[in-house]
Amino acid sequence: MIKEMNITKQRFKLNKRYHYDSDDMTLASVELNNENSIILNKNENALMIHLLSNYPNIVYRQDMLKYIWRERHVGENSLNVVVSQLRTKLKQVDPELKNCLVTAQGEGYRWRGDVENISQQDGFLPTAGEKISNSQKIPLSSFPIASHYSMMFLSICLVIAILLYR
Repeated sequence: MIKEMNITKQRFKLNKRYHYDSDDMTLASVELNNENSIILNKNENALMIHLLSNYPNIVYRQDMLKYIWRERHVGENSLNVVVSQLRTKLKQVDPELKNCLVTAQGEGYRWRGDVENISQQDGFLPTAGEKISNSQKIPLSSFPIASHYSMMFLSICLVIAILLYR
């Protein structure tokens, strides 16, 4: 039985060394200075969410096709392409990660390795208005690197703020 995914933000810690954030579509090392982070496209992101949410079970090919493309009818080759693209990107972060996306011959795929869903941990982020004590501070290295569009948006906001408040 495949778990139904709600489209809320999902965060996973993989192999105790990487953070995957479905909202930002990023996979990055927990280390702050890591340059090997990746941004996934929409289909790669859907594949990662589906695999990690169903960990350690095999996710069948037909279930993946329905999950990733919803009502659109695509051939199985489309899934093969997305899996190949995702493996290539995983290898960019760490060659060992490529081996975590395992083919279950004739059935589908599964994730092999440690997976911890950290999106549902209590106290992961403080609520608005809460003060953070030193013991509660979350190191910056706990968060994945922001996406290109987020950084561009923040840069534009900063320029506008500087121009308005001169």
